[in-house]
Amino acid sequence: VRASRGRLLATLGRRDEAEEEMHLAVSAFEEAGDHGALAGVLNDLAIEYLQQGQLGGGKALLRRGMEASQLAGTTMPSLLLNLGILETFLGRPDLAEEPLSNLVAAQRRSNDRAPLGQALCVLAHVLFDLGRSDEAERAYGEGLGLLREGADPLVLRSALEARSLMDVERGRWDRVAETLVELETRAPGAGEYNPAGWLARLRALARRLRVRILGGTFAESMPNDARVYNTSVLVSPAGEIEAVYRKIHLFDIVAPDGHPY
Repeated sequence: VRASRGRLLATLGRRDEAEEEMHLAVSAFEEAGDHGALAGVLNDLAIEYLQQGQLGGGKALLRRGMEASQLAGTTMPSLLLNLGILETFLGRPDLAEEPLSNLVAAQRRSNDRAPLGQALCVLAHVLFDLGRSDEAERAYGEGLGLLREGADPLVLRSALEARSLMDVERGRWDRVAETLVELETRAPGAGEYNPAGWLARLRALARRLRVRILGGTFAESMPNDARVYNTSVLVSPAGEIEAVYRKIHLFDIVAPDGHPY
């Protein structure tokens, strides 16, 4: 009950209360020896820490969750994925490889094709960072093939964008062009339009320099929408999109002298 209440409070933005409930749930599960439930709540608590920028604390909680999952004799894909992505963000692809490889193995056993495709593409990103381009190419090839079978369009688009970063660094401009065409084609199915060429270059730059970049503002159109959005994109040092802000109203104020702008 406390774990569920903690998740609900986190969704409502009441983070202090959420963390308190989750910590109480951790204690209860540890006392009861329920390692499976403990792994789940540790994962949820880690997400809260990470969202607040407490990367060290979040990582420690994910590691504890992994230990609990092993004691329970189960595999939690979300734990493996979160830990792999975090290590990548921290610039440690060497530490990200193991949890992501375990994730791929777990998804192969489950025979769930879309999650396997996503796991392969995330692992491919890490393999490329480790200088193993051929392995990355194979992982992307298999992963994208699985995602094209019918995965969430946003998941497929994200994987295509990630591979385009690799292609930009390798000078594979022929495939970059092909990827941009596919991204444009699939954008309506994903519910939005993305200026992929510009964004791919921005993500590649952030990843290469290991810096956070706020790109924008730029004009953005949407399918079946006559309005034009004023958009900004925040890109992480790992080349991932952290946030997107769109507005349709420009500067609008009435000055003290009564003159509107």
